[in-house]
Amino acid sequence: MQIELRDYQKTCVEKILSKFKDGVRRQAVQLPTGSGKTLVMGALAHSFGKKTLVLAHRRELIFQAQEKFQLIYPPESIGVCMGSLNELDADVVIASIQTCSRDSRLEELKARKFDLILVDEAHHASAPSYKNVIDSLLSENGLLLGVSATLSKKGEDGEDELSDVFEEVTYSRGIAEMISEGYLSPIQGRRILTRCNLGRIEVARGDFIQEQLSEAVNTPERNRFIVEKYIEHAQGKKAAAFCVDVAHCKAMAQSFNAASIPTKAVYGDMPPEERSAALRDFKTGALKVLTSCGVLLEGYDEPTLAVVLMARPTKSRTLYVQAIGRALRTHPSKECAYILDFTDEGHRLDEVVTLATTIPCAQFEYEIEDDEEEEEGEVEEQEKKERTISIRKECDKEIELIGSPRLMWVSLNENYWSLIDDNKNEIVIEGNAQGKFTAQVYYANGFRESIVSNPLPLDYCASICDEYARKNLSLKFANIYADWASEGVEATEKQVQLLLSRGINPEGMSRKEAALAIRRHFVEANRQSRQPCTEKQRWFLKNKGFKTDGLTKRRAQELIASIKSA
Repeated sequence: MQIELRDYQKTCVEKILSKFKDGVRRQAVQLPTGSGKTLVMGALAHSFGKKTLVLAHRRELIFQAQEKFQLIYPPESIGVCMGSLNELDADVVIASIQTCSRDSRLEELKARKFDLILVDEAHHASAPSYKNVIDSLLSENGLLLGVSATLSKKGEDGEDELSDVFEEVTYSRGIAEMISEGYLSPIQGRRILTRCNLGRIEVARGDFIQEQLSEAVNTPERNRFIVEKYIEHAQGKKAAAFCVDVAHCKAMAQSFNAASIPTKAVYGDMPPEERSAALRDFKTGALKVLTSCGVLLEGYDEPTLAVVLMARPTKSRTLYVQAIGRALRTHPSKECAYILDFTDEGHRLDEVVTLATTIPCAQFEYEIEDDEEEEEGEVEEQEKKERTISIRKECDKEIELIGSPRLMWVSLNENYWSLIDDNKNEIVIEGNAQGKFTAQVYYANGFRESIVSNPLPLDYCASICDEYARKNLSLKFANIYADWASEGVEATEKQVQLLLSRGINPEGMSRKEAALAIRRHFVEANRQSRQPCTEKQRWFLKNKGFKTDGLTKRRAQELIASIKSA
């Protein structure tokens, strides 16, 4: 395998295999978004060592699974079964459930005798299409594993429909646990209450009826208000706004664009090329906001996404967890995940994430629209309720930071990241021309050690480095939320003098900004010191009888200066 699994991922695979030996053939695993569910599936398939089928329900999920499985398997071992693609002879076949459900394709798949079936986003596995494919293809002594961040699927009778598919949940970890251990980004929540008239909106299968909800919340006033709050609290950060339906997505995108914030609505029926272009532009930063009602909820993997705007009220814990999960992936460019929650009914953030500490619950006020005097008598109470407008006196209350703080990574450019600990040991992440990254730690005593030698995507590489740093380095002054790095405190005199001595203007800097500027200066100096000596330096020193193998540019400068001054 090209990638080393985290400890909990290894434990997960071991438990699955142990339970299988005990006769549990239909298992499920619940892991939060961003915790590497696909890598767990890949590692299990590798350990199981038999013909494997991976089922998913969307194009993006299939190609993301293919990319992640390539961190475990060589590309030629992985095939895709979707539409006209029919690569069934591969060791691992990643397949569209829609394609597999077709009678002709199902017959072809039966001949391959799959001993391991993996279901991505397994909360969908109770659907008839999934049940039919699983029952038709799983071999007599085979293993079925479903993975999801939200293993819950209630029927009209309130019973868990997934119990018909899986025997037991073999392994589970919660969001709070993963955040506290540094595997997911910390959350900083802000509850911004709007007073929508939800009193007459009916509920079906545990959530508001979509058509009625859209009519209530998709108003120009409310949409503009959400844009204003994004500008106030998260301007410039990449955000996903979760809406009720496609019309709401388009209206929200229009409001953002009207405020000169590049935004695109993405939805299931848009042309695939247009949707791919929007996701690509968001990745590069050409777009700052995506609006979505469903497409981004499952399997969308963009670790630089830092903000979730919950523009729709929901009673569904599953939907809410899926939405906030989009921002939970770690990335060295992110301090935390920002959740701006624009609703006052249907859910509370502290019911979704279980915390050891209490999150302050916002109080709210609202008022009745009474701009016009009624000519006849008093207005009935119900009529007053119906005339409540979407935005009332807001309650905009910040919720405390949840989870383990992020570390103070400094970037010199998109391909060079550095983390310096209290003892001047430095982890350096460097990218190659293919956009993959390796990492080394340079110890203050002169030794060097590789942390990531096989090039990986930046988020994977950085998460490995985070884990290494937390286990092996002293990080008091690498905590980006420590008191000494406070945004609201002016730079110290010592910081000011140090910056001035390095030719950096400290005017107006906070203590945190000064700390980052100082670190960036030393990171650049360290990088320069590790560059090999130039040919001109090498020629000069060789003529003076010095060996130049492994000599750095900085050391060569020191030697040349000492020779010339002698």
